[in-house]
Amino acid sequence: MTETSTKIELPIENIVVHLFKHDGMVTGEITSDLVEPGDNPDAPGTVAGHVIESMILAHACAGVDVCSDEYIEGLGVAMEAAFNAY
Repeated sequence: MTETSTKIELPIENIVVHLFKHDGMVTGEITSDLVEPGDNPDAPGTVAGHVIESMILAHACAGVDVCSDEYIEGLGVAMEAAFNAY
């Protein structure tokens, strides 16, 4: 059983992804400034933050290069649109 881990730091909203590969399966966790501790969990902006975090984590686990300039640019546009809606 081999286990490896990778830390990915994105240059936006202090997003940090930790990926863990164990026996060919990739899992991970994410932290960011998109959702602050104490934020109302039912507020639309909080929900949007969690959805964006989940999307980034899923992409990273699937092997998408979440550090590419194109991904970061698209992420910024998506975040701006989501948070402007709330």
